[in-house]
Amino acid sequence: MHDFIYRYFIKPIITGEGYNVFNTLVYAVGFLLAIYITKLFFNKTKVAINKTWFRSLVLISVVGGLMRASEDWINANYGFMPIRFLLVTPGIYFLLAGIVIFGVLIAKERAYSDMDKLNKSLILILGIIILAMGLTTGFHNIIQFIEILALAGTLGYVVTELLKRYNLAQDEDIWIIGGHSLDGSATAIALSSIPGYFEQHVVTGAIISSTNPFMYLAIKITVAAIAVVLIKKYMSDEKEWAWIVRLFLVIIGLGPGTRDATRILLGV
Repeated sequence: MHDFIYRYFIKPIITGEGYNVFNTLVYAVGFLLAIYITKLFFNKTKVAINKTWFRSLVLISVVGGLMRASEDWINANYGFMPIRFLLVTPGIYFLLAGIVIFGVLIAKERAYSDMDKLNKSLILILGIIILAMGLTTGFHNIIQFIEILALAGTLGYVVTELLKRYNLAQDEDIWIIGGHSLDGSATAIALSSIPGYFEQHVVTGAIISSTNPFMYLAIKITVAAIAVVLIKKYMSDEKEWAWIVRLFLVIIGLGPGTRDATRILLGV
């Protein structure tokens, strides 16, 4: 059992070799469990889960992405460090959850405004750190970075506005569509034009190997759009689950997208 855990869970973190079938399944189950625990926590603290709640927490995904990119740079330039366990899956999700829990417990009745301020402050701090990293080792792939932002921004805006026209989405859904557009665009452009990059996720790697990186982008946006439509049609905005599901869809799209785009700019 010890060898199994080391081979499929600990070793991939140390070596950065990516995901496998076993840790992917365990992390997926853990992610679903986290969705349920989120509802229990906020119900217990009597912080209402609604549109304002979503807007106050949505930037935590950007915080996670920037933290992850910072760790990539540290690992590439200084080798493995124990802190890596906190800044990669699954550790980073516990770290982000800790930030949210700390912020909510401290803020209490000001949870909405204070969590938004906390996330923006962390993004500013991490932005400065990443700027320092870039100035230290140089910025790379600037053209590709601009292409990623332009492609993701265009696709996210166009698809969201199209869905809104038919009352199949709302303003907040731009975070879902845009986030997954960023993740898909970064993956597609990096794998098609930057040597040395590879896909770490099992399912994504299977899709790309059987099609091509830009087909993966199309599939990712399509799936995100379908999710948005299903939430709009079958989950009332008055229900807590609608906003919880929206938040977690943003986390698995905008978080990795932010990380990938940033590490491409840092050349790691």
